Amino acid sequence: MVEYIFTASLLSENYLPRLKSLLEQSNWKIEEIGVIGVDLGPGSFTGLRVGLSIAKGFSLPYKIPVVGVSTFEVIAYNFYPSSLPLLILIPCRRGEVFFCKGRWEEERMKIISEEVVRLEDIRFRVTSPTLITGEGSLIYREELKELLGNKAIFSPPTQSFPRPSTVCLLAEKRWREVSWEEGISLSPRYLKYPTIRKENGSI
Repeated sequence: MVEYIFTASLLSENYLPRLKSLLEQSNWKIEEIGVIGVDLGPGSFTGLRVGLSIAKGFSLPYKIPVVGVSTFEVIAYNFYPSSLPLLILIPCRRGEVFFCKGRWEEERMKIISEEVVRLEDIRFRVTSPTLITGEGSLIYREELKELLGNKAIFSPPTQSFPRPSTVCLLAEKRWREVSWEEGISLSPRYLKYPTIRKENGSI
């Protein structure tokens, strides 16, 4: 039997106390965990780094495989299976959003486009009725209605966010399919790096 812990970009400095409490309540030992699922983003720059660093911190000494999944993929799973094109929007900065457009084909989400775009440019990328979700669909709902008109079909707010249980489900599925063990090689999926960088381009 495979057990899980999960990482999330919003836990930041509270993650370790919560994890300790979770393990105590569940009567688990770290050594009993079979695989660690981690959300790789896109999302908060600091949150992704913290979450992945903690996952690696448990993976390396305890030899626990780590499997990363995309935030887009996790949110898309809330709508499996849907016949409509799916647009996932996650807030970025400076009037931009993380943008993912795709559709379900059999049991997998086929990604058509994945990028950072300005909100006003979305009207050029949506040409037919599309199911729109993600936190950006809630924050920019009125602007999207104006830009897209009746092509915009909004998801319920409760389905607009990634679910930790889905991170676990997808991570286990991927781990069983390919029998891989990732750890040190995993890195966050930023799509856009912070505007402040060192002169040599590093962060």
